Amino acid sequence: MQQKNIISVQAIEKIKRYCAFQDRSEWEVRHRMQQYQFPEKEENKIIDELKAENYIDDYRFTKIYVKSKLGYKQWGKRKIRYELMQKGVDPELIEHFINSFTQEEYLEVMRNCIVKWAYSRVMNPGTCVKLYRFLFAKGYEPDLIKEEIKNYVSSQEQIVHSKKQS
Repeated sequence: MQQKNIISVQAIEKIKRYCAFQDRSEWEVRHRMQQYQFPEKEENKIIDELKAENYIDDYRFTKIYVKSKLGYKQWGKRKIRYELMQKGVDPELIEHFINSFTQEEYLEVMRNCIVKWAYSRVMNPGTCVKLYRFLFAKGYEPDLIKEEIKNYVSSQEQIVHSKKQS
């Protein structure tokens, strides 16, 4: 009996360190415990304890995840949604945080992504296709990609045209 309690305390400490390193979803923690081959009964006990001590909070995890992936990684909604679904997050929670950004904020992130990508490239039909694939892989919606590429190309043409007139 004493041996089981020691293992349990060691297991909880190991998982706490895993959770303290960065926010994790409940599914990620359960998956990690399965890798360590914890008994299911013990898994539930540890999960309850981690929730009580605020090591696991899917609400907080989703909020931070969406903000960081949209803001820093410049991912689109499709990719963020997919990745969170893979991490076992509740779809309603995902939609709540994905929709917390305005369309204008979302488009601004996408436009910045386009400008960075196109900075050292000459825009022609071939590079537009590459840019489309790049943005699609980042998780942006196809219709928005087409529209924003079209807007970017026309704005660049206006700049070139105005320079020629000067």
